[in-house]
Amino acid sequence: MRLIFRRLLCLISAFLSALFVVGYSSQARADIQIEISGNGADSQNTVTVQNDQTTTVTQTNDASVNNQVDQSTTTGNNASSANTSDTTQVTTGDSTTNTSVSNSVNNSQIVVDPCCDDKNTIEVKANGESSQNTVNAQVASTTTISVNQTAVINNTLSQIANTGDNNATNNNGNVHIGTGDIFALSNLTNSANLTDIKTSIGNGDLFLLLSKNGADSVNTINVYSVNTVDIFKNDFAVINNTLYADLNTGRNTADGNLGSATIVTGDIYSMISVVNDPINTEKIEVTCCVGGGVVPPGGGGETPPAPPPTSGGGGGNGGAAVSEAAAVGGQVLGAISSILPITGASALHFWILAVVYLLLFLAGLYLRLRAGRSPSRRFAGYYLLAY
Repeated sequence: MRLIFRRLLCLISAFLSALFVVGYSSQARADIQIEISGNGADSQNTVTVQNDQTTTVTQTNDASVNNQVDQSTTTGNNASSANTSDTTQVTTGDSTTNTSVSNSVNNSQIVVDPCCDDKNTIEVKANGESSQNTVNAQVASTTTISVNQTAVINNTLSQIANTGDNNATNNNGNVHIGTGDIFALSNLTNSANLTDIKTSIGNGDLFLLLSKNGADSVNTINVYSVNTVDIFKNDFAVINNTLYADLNTGRNTADGNLGSATIVTGDIYSMISVVNDPINTEKIEVTCCVGGGVVPPGGGGETPPAPPPTSGGGGGNGGAAVSEAAAVGGQVLGAISSILPITGASALHFWILAVVYLLLFLAGLYLRLRAGRSPSRRFAGYYLLAY
């Protein structure tokens, strides 16, 4: 009974160890390695692999901007009246306004790069005569990117500058009114809904090998590889710009003066710049992954040429099949790009590791303590140890 218990404990420990290895290895990216080899005559072997990867990116932007800028400057509205001196002079300074408003909303950059450098291998080799070996591999990659952007921008700019509205009346002497210059500058720039999308199609190389199988064997490798990229982008932008300017160096009066009257007004320099660009623009780039050279698995033989690059855009690759019948000592090689990563697992495997180590420690401790206490049998007055 104790022997059965010890064996059962060993089996449980081995099972938990294997469970940890399987779970933990799936946590990292792994190559696909499939091999059917060394099977006897008339054997039938089938391997089916389905590897799918789906990447979905959804982005929604919504922006509402309201700007109201008011600038008012004055050096005017001066009055000089009823003076008895020989000369009355009113001189105003310059007025300078500078307004700059820049709005940039809903700028996004999306980079999805599923390319990898893994070397994935399917081998059918060295099987006996009249054997039937089949490998079915389905590899599918789907990338969907959706971007929805909405922008509403309202700008109101108001500039008021005055060096005029000066008054000099009823003075006994000469009158001189000189107003300053006005410099008004407004810059308004709006950009909205800018998207830069970069993605690639293809996931490394897949190598197929049929080699050195027995006479009358039937060996088939079926590969179906599809890469699909779908990009959807919807833009909506409303921009309202309202600009108002009241610039004045005039409306000056000089009445009822006994001497001469002179009024000299300054210059007005005004520049308004409104730029609505870029609006609802996108840069979309879909490239094909470029794999390395094709090397026959297991070494030896002649290196075949590299596989042709896949087509860009949202298309895909159809199925590929390589079959061998009654091949003795020869080999048939094929290569098709794009193999998908195997992802999964989580931090749970680290807890499994701790449990496995604990159980293995307890099992070893138990077996060590019980090693010298084997069951015994009594026979003819002697104790014989039972092994």
